Amino acid sequence: VGIYDSMTLEHLRKKAISELKTDGSYQGNLAKTESTLFKAFHSALVSKMHIHYEPGDIILHNFGIPHRQLAEVFPDAVHIEPGIGYNHVWAPYRIYESYAWMAHVNGRNGENPRYGDFYVPNHFDTTVFKMPGAEVERSGFVYMGRIQQDKGMDVIGRLSQLTDREVTMIGEGDERYMKALHEAYPRLNFIGPVTGDERARFLQTAWGVLTPTQYFEPFCGVAVEAALCGALPIMSDFGVFPEHLMRTGYGTVSRTLLDYAGMMEYALSMGFTDRLRMADAYADKYGMDNVADDYRDVFAKILAIHEHGWEGGAP
Repeated sequence: VGIYDSMTLEHLRKKAISELKTDGSYQGNLAKTESTLFKAFHSALVSKMHIHYEPGDIILHNFGIPHRQLAEVFPDAVHIEPGIGYNHVWAPYRIYESYAWMAHVNGRNGENPRYGDFYVPNHFDTTVFKMPGAEVERSGFVYMGRIQQDKGMDVIGRLSQLTDREVTMIGEGDERYMKALHEAYPRLNFIGPVTGDERARFLQTAWGVLTPTQYFEPFCGVAVEAALCGALPIMSDFGVFPEHLMRTGYGTVSRTLLDYAGMMEYALSMGFTDRLRMADAYADKYGMDNVADDYRDVFAKILAIHEHGWEGGAP
């Protein structure tokens, strides 16, 4: 169901962009409840849903709490939060993007395990993020994500010094912070954000991708995208990262600077066959078609619990 025509959407987009600061600080995204885009979208969304909604339908709250009032507008729906990678959960049924994050949120919120909690990983288009042919040459290391301190910028900077290797830094951040990082670590080359197929092309030609997150990481899709493209994900040991390693058997987790440096050397030694096996293993767990089956299974269980309680219709 279309919410807007293209002209209306473009008008709203320009109006929302005009609300942003222009001082060079990082703006994140426009997914904020006070933004023009959100207010207009939410109003139009409720109107469209009244037309198409039927009692007992599943409503997926992909934006979490900001759309919570839909539970009041449609009280007899099955309300589900999918892809949870944030703390402030509320829906009766919740699908987390990692078991690590499910445990983290329940512990943080002081909640016991719930029958309404489920796990389904994020999904990826393996026709875009895929292993290139053996003839493609690889060179260099990449970071892809938000340019901010808790993503491990100082770790990457120190690694560039220790290994004497350049790192291509892809992503958005505060311009003043990026300038300071480059001055401190000249081998960090900042090129701004990239999207779509261009992301895959960078990953398909890299030896490895650095993801030294310094907080409890909920998922880190870039690590999965990298592995699907044959670039070794060189991950921290916090949050989801050991889960990626245990689910697929591929990737690395590090605790010390020397750990990271050793994994960068290992990335240089990986041959085509090893990279292909890694890509296949990640596609098996995180490919879009396979994750769709996971969602079908979880939706069926949620509907059974919603109708029959935790016994799920058992005699």
